[in-house]
Amino acid sequence: MKSGLRFLSIASAFACVCGVFAQSVVGAWHGHFVIDRTTLPKAQTPQQQQQMQQRLKMMDGMLQRAKLNLNLTSAKTYVFTGEGLPTTKGIQTSEGVYSLAGNSLILTSKKENGKPPTGMSARPQRVAIGARGRTLTLMVPNGGPVKISIVFTR
Repeated sequence: MKSGLRFLSIASAFACVCGVFAQSVVGAWHGHFVIDRTTLPKAQTPQQQQQMQQRLKMMDGMLQRAKLNLNLTSAKTYVFTGEGLPTTKGIQTSEGVYSLAGNSLILTSKKENGKPPTGMSARPQRVAIGARGRTLTLMVPNGGPVKISIVFTR
């Protein structure tokens, strides 16, 4: 009896652990921008601080209006669409393939707005898979001191 209970508790714990690691990334994900404010440069004067706050408020407004969608298929392909992005007009699209590597999803673009990718778009993008597979986080390569990411949820 004791060995049966022990086996049952070990089996159920194993099933729970496997369920956490076997989370599927397949499906529709919706994203939003996140700015890491701790990486912002420090203002030298009160006027600079006020200007920085005004710019941040304006940037927050632009980024909140953006509609970001990522669709991952069981065939290991993806389609990303972004509408209302601050640097472009219209709808941006990216199509390609993905692979899983540990706690990361690697997106490799095959088409950007219907054309072969160039520059930064041609490089694979690493997306962190959050705890229990509930979030996907992509660091935006902006080249500046401020860290911006896109966080996707279902």
